[in-house]
Amino acid sequence: MNRIAQEADFRPAVVRYAERHVPSQAAIQYRVSRMTVYRWRKCYDGTKESLIPRSRRPHHHPN
Repeated sequence: MNRIAQEADFRPAVVRYAERHVPSQAAIQYRVSRMTVYRWRKCYDGTKESLIPRSRRPHHHPN
């Protein structure tokens, strides 16, 4: 299993834990920052595809 697939399973688990408990407790439990939990909660729409990290590479070059 590659890293992106592992993160696609990991992130929804963190968000679901944060919904049942406090986000600070989820951050401690899963060893991620509290702001990361808040950012993932904001992006999460119920599907794990919403939490897959997207490329930040530029798609166009001016020259």
